Amino acid sequence: MPDLVLPHAVLAALWLPKLAAAGPSRSGEGGDVIDAALRAITGEDTHVIDRPDGAVRSAREMAGRIVGEQITDVGAVLPAPGHVAGLPGVALLDAVDAGQCLLIRAEGGSWAVVPHVERFGSDLEPGTLVRWVLHPFPFAERPVPTLLGLVGSLRQARQEIVEALVTAGEALEQLDLAGWRPDAAREAAHLLREDVSSDLLPPGLEPTRVEVLTRAARLLAVVQLALEDDGGAVVARQGAARAEVLRGLEHTARRALAAASVSHVSGGVSRSR
Repeated sequence: MPDLVLPHAVLAALWLPKLAAAGPSRSGEGGDVIDAALRAITGEDTHVIDRPDGAVRSAREMAGRIVGEQITDVGAVLPAPGHVAGLPGVALLDAVDAGQCLLIRAEGGSWAVVPHVERFGSDLEPGTLVRWVLHPFPFAERPVPTLLGLVGSLRQARQEIVEALVTAGEALEQLDLAGWRPDAAREAAHLLREDVSSDLLPPGLEPTRVEVLTRAARLLAVVQLALEDDGGAVVARQGAARAEVLRGLEHTARRALAAASVSHVSGGVSRSR
């Protein structure tokens, strides 16, 4: 059975305040935090960062540069066509294409960072490259805190995700996945009980944020399961109205994940909203 996963931009947003606050020594605290962050964000995949000057840097090199930096605001936006609130114009098309975007405001400037997932290899030996494209904010761009405010508050996300999980249960029951795809029904039941691995989350994350992240990840995984492959055929048979319900639930889950990823750092203390 699959584990719950979080989008790359969400994981990076959760870990960046920890990286920035870590000590500068690679052999001490800073090195430990870098290792933990890279394990959580990259897993076994290869991640590279494309800089605006055309240079390509490794994830480890960029993580090392973040240690000790003054990051004041960070968060993820998870857009879809028709749902682009919180995206800066400088990365609008790129972020919609990727389905995710990391926003950072630091002492040295503001950036939108878009991770693109590239698959290669064969079914027997698959591989994944994640290419993070940096977009510096132009002078006229709206500030990062303003953009992150458009994804909604953590309190609002918590309320919406509880209601959405009830609606999802009713929608899945009407879809009758158990009758159409027993394997999908078993997988959905497993996902609704699964927790996000503690290895993916930075230490000291507030319980409310962990709760919202977990519930939103469950909802997103189950809805995507219902929409894919044969599940999509079930949706088609049930009609466009049922597909619209599931797409709405998917959007709610993505907004909740984005809201739970946001941190505003004041005096070295990371605060969610």
